[in-house]
Amino acid sequence: MSYHTWEYRVLPVASETTGDEADTLEAQLDALGVEGWELVAVDPSVGSSRYVFKRPVLAAPGEEEYEEGDEDDDDDEYDEDGTIRIGPSRG
Repeated sequence: MSYHTWEYRVLPVASETTGDEADTLEAQLDALGVEGWELVAVDPSVGSSRYVFKRPVLAAPGEEEYEEGDEDDDDDEYDEDGTIRIGPSRG
């Protein structure tokens, strides 16, 4: 199992878009999707909204991504989806 480092991007958007503005927003969202950004949250602040995107940071050439087994010898147990299981020690 590998773990990603994420990078985030925030796109401020006027709260009310109509007509051509909506087409422009859709084009911006499409362009971000092509670049690998995924919309993960919308913050509907007063006057404008903020769209929050994330994407995995690709490892630089020569760097390896974190792989299962790379961690120190701790006793943490993980489910297949990467969720840590907390419970009594199995001794």
